[in-house]
Amino acid sequence: YANFYGGAGVGVGDFNNDGLQDIFFAGNMVPDKLYLNKGNLVFEDVTLKAGIKNFDGWSTGVTIADINNDGHLDIYVSRELYDENPEWRRNLVYINNGDGTFTEKAEELSIANTERTRHATFLDFDKDGLLDLFLLTQPPNPGSLSQYHSADNLLIPEYALKLYKNNGSTFKDVSKTAGIDRTGFPNAVSASDINNDGWPDLYVANDFYAPDFLFLNNQDGTFTSIEKNALKQTSYYSMGVDVADINNDQNLDVFVLDMVSEDNFRLKSNMSGMNIGAFWKVVEDGGGYQYMYNTLQLNNGNETFSNI
Repeated sequence: YANFYGGAGVGVGDFNNDGLQDIFFAGNMVPDKLYLNKGNLVFEDVTLKAGIKNFDGWSTGVTIADINNDGHLDIYVSRELYDENPEWRRNLVYINNGDGTFTEKAEELSIANTERTRHATFLDFDKDGLLDLFLLTQPPNPGSLSQYHSADNLLIPEYALKLYKNNGSTFKDVSKTAGIDRTGFPNAVSASDINNDGWPDLYVANDFYAPDFLFLNNQDGTFTSIEKNALKQTSYYSMGVDVADINNDQNLDVFVLDMVSEDNFRLKSNMSGMNIGAFWKVVEDGGGYQYMYNTLQLNNGNETFSNI
């Protein structure tokens, strides 16, 4: 199994600080591309002259952030596939030189991860003024964890989620000490302040049997996983997640997309994973109540949610 249809994503940002939004396309069967906004809906392909190289590999996501706090947006490219060649799935970091060019520095910054990253996000989880990096890393294929047996089989280090602390000049892997080294099939993540304590938390949307993860920031460099008590039901094949206050009560709510079809025939025929035995096996083993539907989790303001 390979994620051929997962897409690679697009990043939008003003890379040259001219007030116009530029576009970075992450490619898988094609190279990554950078387009400079010239105004009036005209874009120029500046990929080569900007230093965006055609590395062999399969890009799966792009994240835009000012990684080094110099006032210029940088580019992080997530990559996966190629079990036989880890170098081809090495993640890339393009640091903005401020002159229209970029320099690839993933190895130098110690964030050239090769463990099949689906996507990434930057957040200042320890509030030291430096952006840290959170990676959604996946097993090689669904067969690696095709059945949910217990929480223990979601603690496989080589496939686990990754959190890198920004030390200023390099990054350090703090996944284990931070308590987020769990394994699933993550497709999307939101870094948001779920409990209104001023610190960023993490909601991870997982595909297949793995339940979604909700990590609360303990304000001491660690996180606590609370999804078992906080979420009464979750989507089964979680594809994407977004967070917003939909009812203006000052609490952030969570919307998760499943891959359910609108067509009734396909809805029923594609629910092979929802047979009764498999459903209750996941529940009994601690995987929670998962259904093949989109979920809108209303934040109750007490670290619990109601699926409405």
